[in-house]
Amino acid sequence: MKLSIIIPVYNVECYLHQCIDSVLGSTFTNYELILVDDGSTDASGRICDEYAVKDKRIRVFHQENGGVSKARNVGIDNANAPWITFIDADDWISGTFLENLYKAVEEHPDIDFVQAGCTNYRNGAIADVEQHYVYYHGDNKEKLFSEFRGLAVSKLYKRTILNGKNKVRYDEKLPSLEDFLFTLDYIQYVNHYVFLSEEGYLYRRDNEKSITNVQGKYTYSWALQLYKHMSRSIEAYISQNAIKRVPRHRREAVAKYMWLAINVLYRMGITKEERLQRLHHDFPQEEKRNLLYVEGKKNRILGRLFIYDASSILFDYMMCRIHHKA
Repeated sequence: MKLSIIIPVYNVECYLHQCIDSVLGSTFTNYELILVDDGSTDASGRICDEYAVKDKRIRVFHQENGGVSKARNVGIDNANAPWITFIDADDWISGTFLENLYKAVEEHPDIDFVQAGCTNYRNGAIADVEQHYVYYHGDNKEKLFSEFRGLAVSKLYKRTILNGKNKVRYDEKLPSLEDFLFTLDYIQYVNHYVFLSEEGYLYRRDNEKSITNVQGKYTYSWALQLYKHMSRSIEAYISQNAIKRVPRHRREAVAKYMWLAINVLYRMGITKEERLQRLHHDFPQEEKRNLLYVEGKKNRILGRLFIYDASSILFDYMMCRIHHKA
């Protein structure tokens, strides 16, 4: 087989048939379909098993609810094909989507990564294009760093890279943005790649129970882990590939999640001494300059105060005023 298709499944009984049927109806047929039931409490798990009985290309794994990252990691661990792609269980694909995606591998045996676009679907109709690419094949690292998108779907990943020395996996500790960070970690090992103008992935945007719409409240540990992971991976890519012109939107992303972590800290019921201790420990001086890129005039002023206030006492006072703390 040439391709392992991984679908994490959790309480999507009303969408699952459409998703799986779209894969089975593809013009591309040389694949295995891995369904990972993440502890569904509706009929999703039974539906997966029924499909597995009908088609020998389908394998089902059942696990206790552990989140979408764990489900995708289970899929990677059990994949057999040289290339891997992900589909979300509330989405579906056009008949030629997989064929067009894999054609890039056949035409360019040197590539390590394929990124295609996808189309948004809302209220029973196609709404707009979520991602659009002009065809490109090459090894421009700055272009890859600037233009790759964070969604887990509509991509091809090489299994030998995922299971290589540094073993790329989804961060199971994060409540969101795990797909962006997974791809960011993966492209550290990409040399040649292809961007495709293919947009045959239908991305459902009106499922209120989807992973995208249900992120829950951030805890401080989650927010800090998200920021640290993003900052570490982006700096590693810049250093490893000697990127001279860092895209501003990548700097802004790091600033955004650093600022999120700081604001979550100020929503916690801890003493002033504990806050100051965490500010100094969790955000060392060399990282503070990230806040030069934070969005919003007020945030930028506060960010500069944090950068240049060595003791952080004045910054702490201003943040407490904003968060209505004593």
